[in-house]
Amino acid sequence: MMKFELLPNEILLDYFGYFNALDLFYAYDGLNYRLNKLIRILPLHLNFQYANKSKFGEFCRTMSLNEELKNQIYSLHLSNQETDFQIEAFLSFFSLNQFTNLRSLSITEINPTDSTKIKLMLPSISKLQTLSIISSDFPFNTINETLFIKNLTISYCFLNESYQLLQHMPILKYLNIQCLNDDGYSYDTNRLNNTPCAIHLKELIIENLQCTFMNFEIFVKEIPNLQILTISARNNSDMFDANLWEQLIRILLPHLITFNFNFGYIYQDQYNIILNKFQTNFWQKQFNCFTEYITDKQSIFIYTIPYISNKFRLTSSTTRYNNTMIDKSDEPDDRIIIKKLRKSSTDHQV
Repeated sequence: MMKFELLPNEILLDYFGYFNALDLFYAYDGLNYRLNKLIRILPLHLNFQYANKSKFGEFCRTMSLNEELKNQIYSLHLSNQETDFQIEAFLSFFSLNQFTNLRSLSITEINPTDSTKIKLMLPSISKLQTLSIISSDFPFNTINETLFIKNLTISYCFLNESYQLLQHMPILKYLNIQCLNDDGYSYDTNRLNNTPCAIHLKELIIENLQCTFMNFEIFVKEIPNLQILTISARNNSDMFDANLWEQLIRILLPHLITFNFNFGYIYQDQYNIILNKFQTNFWQKQFNCFTEYITDKQSIFIYTIPYISNKFRLTSSTTRYNNTMIDKSDEPDDRIIIKKLRKSSTDHQV
């Protein structure tokens, strides 16, 4: 500790900045006056996920006795994933609007009662920019007040709820929806506003799209300035129509720069004819989008390169139709050009 204390404040503050606030205070609070002062002037990032009950309670009591400490909390993560007590217990100590500098709030697995409480608090968190709610029990469809957040991540949302979210988050720039479902409805464009409501949205990620192409097309009309689109979808033949995608991009998403996708469907005869439509000049040259595909028993998957998921299912029946790299001097980022299909036993090239 003696040599550690000889370090200048600037280095110590930089070092402390890598800590979860919970661990930082557990390790250094109360050791001496200087360290006590330093850890209380940092922007703190407080992650209670996986925290044990005693650490959680001790830190909450410390914050309740120190008003300035609450002002130093810039990000907060509450979770009931491993316990059923944490969020309710935290709300018994504090109201979220007490954290005057809170920029980022993450909620994992919340019950309906606490969801309602947090929903009512959100408009009063004046500096909140990033919101992540990974729970199926959050009432998105009852949000009626404007929230000036820029980044939103949610686990599950129906299409009609997504319209309401966009209408009440007018400066949203980033939206990540783990599962977007149209609930089997056909949505009428007449029920939407004539003016797009999410004109600032630049990036959209949908990890599991469960919508018809027609309904998704209606949704896209709300986000005309989108620049990055990432989508995964299964068991949806609409998504394999390259002509529909090209038309949607040309007409509704003129500012789109990057399109990443991973589509899966039931194996069909002459599937290569369908997939080759993603290999036209529009995709490869004008849009700079390159694909390859795999077949596995009765399923077929087409995806952009680089592969967007951190998981790749490989079985003994998987046949991958990969791509050959050509002319690397013209492809500094090692993009992969799609060539004509050439058959081989287990690994094919297109």
